[in-house]
Amino acid sequence: MSLHWVSSPTVDIMTNQAPTSAVQQNHDANAPFFNIQRVYLKGLSLELPRAPELFLEQAQLTSDLDVKLDATEKAPGIFEVVLHVTLTAKDPESGKPAFLLEVDQAGIFELRNIPAEHVQGLLYVRAPAILTNYVRVQITDTLSRATLPQFILPEFDWSQNLQAAAAAAEPTNRITQ
Repeated sequence: MSLHWVSSPTVDIMTNQAPTSAVQQNHDANAPFFNIQRVYLKGLSLELPRAPELFLEQAQLTSDLDVKLDATEKAPGIFEVVLHVTLTAKDPESGKPAFLLEVDQAGIFELRNIPAEHVQGLLYVRAPAILTNYVRVQITDTLSRATLPQFILPEFDWSQNLQAAAAAAEPTNRITQ
C-alpha cells in the first residue's frame, strides 16, 4: 500500500495559487490519504499544592507517568486523536504530592481511502508518535517555567502498545463516533 501524506497545501510559484483541493495535489482521488489538519494543545494544568515549601525543601522527588490515548471520528474521515499525559511528582519520604502536570495534546487527522486494517495503525501508532513530540515540548517548557525539576518524556513504542491491547482482547484504544 502506498500512502500519500500531505502536511500542507503547495503553492504554484507561477500563479501564486494553491490547488483547490488535496485531491488535485495527489492527482489520484482513490489513493490512500493521511493528512494532519491541525495539532493543538487541548488542555494544560499544573498544580503545586505544596508551593512555596516545595522550593524551600529541595527534596528528591519520585515521579509517576500515566499516558492515555483516545481517537474519535468527528466527521467522515476526520478524526481527533488526544494524547493525555499525567505526570505526578511526590516526596518519597513524606508521600506528599509535589506537583501534578496534565497535558492533553490533540490533533485532527484526515484519512481517506485507507483500508480498514490500516486505520488503527494510523490512529494509534502514527498519530500519537506525532503528538508525543509536542507533549514532550509542553512538559519541558511548563516545568522549566515553573522552576521545577526537569522530566524527559521517554520514547514510546506505539505499535507495541497497539499489539498489547489487541492481545489482551480489551479494546483500550477505541475509536468512538
